[in-house]
Amino acid sequence: MNKKMLFYGIVIAQVAFLLLMIAFKQSTLAFGERVLLKPVPVDPTDPFRGDYVTFRYDISTIELSPDQKPDFVVGQRVYVGLKKVAEYWGVAGVSGKPVGDLYLKGTVRSIQQKILYTIREENGSGEYAYSGYDYGGGYPQGQLRDGQKVEFMLSNGQVMYANPCDNGCPSAQGPRPKEAWEPDYRTGTITAVTPGITEMSIDYPINTYFVPKG
Repeated sequence: MNKKMLFYGIVIAQVAFLLLMIAFKQSTLAFGERVLLKPVPVDPTDPFRGDYVTFRYDISTIELSPDQKPDFVVGQRVYVGLKKVAEYWGVAGVSGKPVGDLYLKGTVRSIQQKILYTIREENGSGEYAYSGYDYGGGYPQGQLRDGQKVEFMLSNGQVMYANPCDNGCPSAQGPRPKEAWEPDYRTGTITAVTPGITEMSIDYPINTYFVPKG
């Protein structure tokens, strides 16, 4: 008799747990605040899925000013306060604890600081602005420093990327005739380094949509 009661007790407890989970979700839908988030489409190409579109949200990337000292780390649970901004809801603040009456829970996906560089071409023919990111993980863009020699690639007058020439500049071969399809690699020196904004990417427990194109 005791074994039967224990068995039925376990079954009832499991069913009750599932019903409580469903009730919690339904109560959120019934009594929670409805917000409209601005979608941010990404239009990549995948070798297996072809052309497609994914949607994240404008609040998935939060900009922090240079004078802010974020105490966040990748993988941390954070709370993003929301406020109404015209048609959509935007970010009111972000904290490691609940902020305000209306917020979303999320997880820090990445933290990167934008760095603004000025590059003077080796022959002195021009200066170029370049924006890189310091991800704090040893990426080349986070290692450039004032006075460092770099090689950079130009496209329509814009610097696409720049790499340090600590071990030589294998791509930049100096002035020579180029075919139209060839990348335009040049060498230069970093003459200014200016810290920019810090961006924090956050994942939320809400859907990211995948939509095949066509």
